[in-house]
Amino acid sequence: MCSGCNGKGTCDFNTILEDMSDVYKVVKCDCFTGYGGDHCSTLIDWCAAFDQCPEQTTCTTLPPELNNEANHTYFTCSACPAGYEQRGSKCIDVDECAREDTNNCTRNTSVCVNLVGSYYCNCTAAGFRNDANDPYTCQDPTDLK
Repeated sequence: MCSGCNGKGTCDFNTILEDMSDVYKVVKCDCFTGYGGDHCSTLIDWCAAFDQCPEQTTCTTLPPELNNEANHTYFTCSACPAGYEQRGSKCIDVDECAREDTNNCTRNTSVCVNLVGSYYCNCTAAGFRNDANDPYTCQDPTDLK
C-alpha cells in the first residue's frame, strides 16, 4: 500500500516499511527534492541543514519548484549590509576612504575616517565644519554667516 506520497514523491514498492498483513504492506516514499518525511509532506529547511551564507546575511530556503539540482541551488543568501561586500564566504567591511567611488569627502578641507560599515569626513581646515545637510562636505566659516 502506498500513501501516494502527497504527489511529492514516488512509491518504492521494493522497500516495505510496515507489514500489516499478507495482503497489506506499507511501502516507502522516495520524495522529490525539497520534500521529506514518511509521506513527503515536510518541506526541507535547506538553511537549517546547509546554511553557508555569510554572517550578517539572511538565508532563505527556495520553494521546491525553484530548486536547481544541476548546480545544487536550494537556498539563497541576502546581500551583505551597506558598507560591506561579500568576499568568498564572508562580508568584509568596505574601506570607503580608500575608494574613489565611495569617498565623498572634500579633499582639501577634510580627512576621510573609515568606520566599520561606514565612514565620515573629519573637517581639518581651520574653522571649517560639517554641513548639517551633507556630512561629507566641510563648510567654510565665512559661508555660514
